[in-house]
Amino acid sequence: TGASNTAVGSGAAGANTTASFGVAVGVQALNSNTTGASNTAVGHYALIHNTTASDNTALGKNALYTNTTGYENVYCCWSSDCG
Repeated sequence: TGASNTAVGSGAAGANTTASFGVAVGVQALNSNTTGASNTAVGHYALIHNTTASDNTALGKNALYTNTTGYENVYCCWSSDCG
């Protein structure tokens, strides 16, 4: 199973199985992630659809909302509709 993860918020990192070194802060942040490692999602729904991609950083509500398998992305968003 995954190791060294931090999840704060309802549903944060909820589907994690083997991913390690992840940080999910916010309602359903990184919720669909199963095996993608070293992701950071801060904000409600940030990286919510990410499943297997690694090394992403998403900051802000809905940041990288549609990302599923894209890796090594950095996205900062401070608007409510910037998915």
